[in-house]
Amino acid sequence: EGGSTRLQTPPLVFMLLTPILQMVGENKDTYERFSKQLWGFVLLVIDLLIGILLEKIALLVLEAEIKSDEASLQTKMDKSIQPPKSNLFGIFENGVSSISSNDDDSPSNRQIIRMADAPLFAAQLYYANPITFFASGVFDCHQNIWYLCLLWAVHETCRRKGSLPLASLSLALATYGDVFSVTFLIPMAVWISNRSDHLKTPSSRIFALLGFFAIWSCCLFGLSNLLLGRSLKTIMKVTYFRSFGWMYETPNLGVQWYLAMQTFGRFRQYGVIMISGLPFLIVTPLTIRLHRYPIVLVASFWLVWTLQRDLPTLNDFALSLSLMVMSTRSLARMGAVSAVALCAITVPVSLYVMDYWLWLETGTGNANFIFFQCLAYNCFATLVCLDFVSATLKRDKALRLTRACSSQVEKK
Repeated sequence: EGGSTRLQTPPLVFMLLTPILQMVGENKDTYERFSKQLWGFVLLVIDLLIGILLEKIALLVLEAEIKSDEASLQTKMDKSIQPPKSNLFGIFENGVSSISSNDDDSPSNRQIIRMADAPLFAAQLYYANPITFFASGVFDCHQNIWYLCLLWAVHETCRRKGSLPLASLSLALATYGDVFSVTFLIPMAVWISNRSDHLKTPSSRIFALLGFFAIWSCCLFGLSNLLLGRSLKTIMKVTYFRSFGWMYETPNLGVQWYLAMQTFGRFRQYGVIMISGLPFLIVTPLTIRLHRYPIVLVASFWLVWTLQRDLPTLNDFALSLSLMVMSTRSLARMGAVSAVALCAITVPVSLYVMDYWLWLETGTGNANFIFFQCLAYNCFATLVCLDFVSATLKRDKALRLTRACSSQVEKK
């Protein structure tokens, strides 16, 4: 029932906003401008909290990397398999620490960004981004609410004494707004299994996380059922299955809207199941290969969802870049193709805005104008995603080779 607002907004969020909408309807001249400014200010505050959480998560990840054996293995790594861009963050190169070396040609003097500054850079890359400012402060996009819930869950599992009930509640809220967030249970389980807790085994902590998540999800589902008073099928359709079904057929940066327009009605259900289920299939091979690096899993999962969701935005891609910055040792192995793609991605985005106006406002364009720009945007974003995953695989292989060589030397 109703317009697109009901389709795009989960029931609990819509019910919370109903008093404001009613107040605006009754006193439109008095409250409309004030409520819009107030909502924009709230969204900007949420963006600030997201930036703070990004910095805290990056600090925890950096602290874990310092304590791991990767730093020591980096000093023993053969020159042929060392990161080609190790000076990007001043990581170890040729067995010399970038922190202790005073040589003018050392990585510390040639580094672009210090590893200690990476957390702040990740936060600024999101919060000081004009894309996020315009989305929250000007256009009142509420998708950052789900970003906050997801990052809060990740932060609680990163912390050594983080609260599992709070982490599971935050993830349940994020899943309520975006069903793909359920896949982040995998990196969260990896983090809590690595905790040093003598009172609980890793398996018991993982089962506790899953149990709390199931309980909170049932509570949210029951509350939605209580508010709507509809059947089980209707509740599932407007909550967890809201992202399926090609509901957003208006032009956007994705390509699914064009596919939905061109698909015959008899093949529609098949296309929905295949396209919507593809991101969940990609999660499995990524987990098998990258389970040693949970922060890389988080960034990779979010990159996949940015490319495969039915309504992608530039906010999603901005958050992906911030998550990628947290894995500095993977960035040091990325090639020049990512830099070229990031520079070139501004071209299809700019042309998309112009073509959108030509087609939907003046009527002088057509759908193909926008589709070509959306296709180019997704190709460039895919190059960045593939290069990041490939760099992490190279990093993992180099570490395994160095670890094997070190163990052989010790045996001799």
